[in-house]
Amino acid sequence: MGTRLYLGNLAYHTTVEDLQAAFNGAGVPTTRIIIPQDRMTGQPQGTAVVDVADEAMVQKAIDALHNTSLNGKTMVVQSLQERNASGTGATSTGGRGGGRGTRS
Repeated sequence: MGTRLYLGNLAYHTTVEDLQAAFNGAGVPTTRIIIPQDRMTGQPQGTAVVDVADEAMVQKAIDALHNTSLNGKTMVVQSLQERNASGTGATSTGGRGGGRGTRS
């Protein structure tokens, strides 16, 4: 497990300050909060990635904040799995597939 959380179903007007206040209120210190924006419009995507101080805080944050209301929407809070060196997620086999086969 890592120290990173995924937040989903956020109101588009949710700010870093809103998220900091929610996490502080739950007793979970944050080290970084990122709210991704759409590349074309520059508008927030309704998601965030939050880094917390240590692994013990991950479950505390999930227990305290998952399915709670923030800015009129019910927030989703999940542990975000760290990617391995190949960038394929938690497993080292598989990948995205889609091989083209052999040439004739």
